[in-house]
Amino acid sequence: MRAFTAALLLTVVALGATACGQISSAAPTEPSTAATDSSEAAADPSEAAGEASEAADGDSGYLIVDEGEVFSVGGTSGAAPFWAASMLLVRQYVAGEGGPEGLGFVNPLLYEIAREEGEKSPFNDVVRGGNRLHNAGPGWDYSTGLGSADMFELAQAFEERLNR
Repeated sequence: MRAFTAALLLTVVALGATACGQISSAAPTEPSTAATDSSEAAADPSEAAGEASEAADGDSGYLIVDEGEVFSVGGTSGAAPFWAASMLLVRQYVAGEGGPEGLGFVNPLLYEIAREEGEKSPFNDVVRGGNRLHNAGPGWDYSTGLGSADMFELAQAFEERLNR
């Protein structure tokens, strides 16, 4: 457990993640702009584009150091490497606890965890902000999917299911 926590902390620090699901300073933040009806929710969220959320604003996203130069990235350029590195650490944690070496296609398991965990969900619902096309709102939505994740809690949830 300590190795996972230390590795994830190093990954997050290396990527410069400041917080998951931050509200962009450019996005509307008043509660009245958040989606509160089901018009933006997919009939089957597991078939929609958004799985989970991470900081996407280039001004508050991830600091990258390349050959001594520091710059900030956001959107897919920041969130995709964060999720790739995080899922590698989840995989290592699961294997270290006696589980399988690989996770396979994780999307169905992500939705199973989100459905079954309820109040103890490793996902933090992002209810304000959004992207160019959709506002965030309570529950699953197009702009933030399941929400931002506590990766250690997510690793534990994967381990519990894959080691049953």
